Amino acid sequence: MDSTLIHQITLPTPFPVGDVHVYLINDDMKVLVDCGCKTEKDYNRLQQHLNEIGFSFDDIDQLWLTHSHPDHSGLAARLQKEHGVKVGIHQTELRYMQKNQFIDRFGEWFRKHHVPEHLIQAMDGGRVWYQSYYDNLRPDFLVKDKQKLSTGNNTFTVHHLPGHAPGHVAFFSNGSIISGDVLLEKITSNAILTFEHDTPKRVRSLCQQRDSLEFMKNLDGTVYPGHGNTFDNPGEVAEAHLNSHEVRYTQVVNAVKLGEGSLFEITKRVLPQVEQPAITFLCLSEVIGFLDLSIDRKDVDFDSDRNVFVKL
Repeated sequence: MDSTLIHQITLPTPFPVGDVHVYLINDDMKVLVDCGCKTEKDYNRLQQHLNEIGFSFDDIDQLWLTHSHPDHSGLAARLQKEHGVKVGIHQTELRYMQKNQFIDRFGEWFRKHHVPEHLIQAMDGGRVWYQSYYDNLRPDFLVKDKQKLSTGNNTFTVHHLPGHAPGHVAFFSNGSIISGDVLLEKITSNAILTFEHDTPKRVRSLCQQRDSLEFMKNLDGTVYPGHGNTFDNPGEVAEAHLNSHEVRYTQVVNAVKLGEGSLFEITKRVLPQVEQPAITFLCLSEVIGFLDLSIDRKDVDFDSDRNVFVKL
């Protein structure tokens, strides 16, 4: 693929992950993949970078979103409204682009798993802060797995690769992979705790993520990620992340071996920092994923009468 086709643009975020990369596909159609947070700094920085390569917001035909997290989608509604950019996203992400989803469900679920009330309240406050970095969005079109999207001289194939987000997609063309957060070189993306958009069930995020990494493990090409360096060995990187999962898996199972416990108690054994309100949610997200996996592998069981995990 022509190296001038994909332009990487780096924008700041207020989140621990740091800067986010968005990408301009410069073909007959001008397509932006992801767009940064809803801040004036990101809006102005993105505008500046586009100007430096000879474009403005009004030149952008479409915005393809890899997923709904605000560091990737926060400016989407503004670009759509003010500049007429047509926005596309996977159908599974639709509900996550609307604020205040699942609030009651989160609180009920955390209480069931013995999370202290002050931490639940802190997570509620954190959610309000998080939601300030995006606006509600109704996309102009939906993308689906294996769909072909033409930019003129090039065709990109959509692959639905859930785990980090239920409707996460990546875009593939001629050995180039715009991956969002499904595959990062140095960081294993958190399998975020959430609920299905059309049922009361919790998403088994880590199990989905592992399936996505297994898919990426068999690929070659250049990866243009949402964070960190561009890299050319996706198979090796995916394999390394799957191996790192096994290390954490052993830690979680060993924590259950110490004695039965609620999700919060097991998480404290593995990640004592769960009691720090700023990262409680991420810690719980991580450990529940490995508990899901341990139940699948029949190393652990969940006693639903007492809401505790027990070693088999």
